[in-house]
Amino acid sequence: MKRASVFLSLSLVLVLTACGKTNPMLEQHPDYIGNWQSNTNSLKIEKNGQVTYKHNEHQDQKT
Repeated sequence: MKRASVFLSLSLVLVLTACGKTNPMLEQHPDYIGNWQSNTNSLKIEKNGQVTYKHNEHQDQKT
């Protein structure tokens, strides 16, 4: 049981350490990190390299 908890603790530490590091490409271009938005799109670039993209379709109603 003790080995399992030690293994789990070490695994968690490694995962958290890896997630906290800045992606090597983004170290050269820190201006890319952040939230980018337009009227219909949003792009979020995190320092670890994770990217989230959302697109919202918007249609104007003509009256």
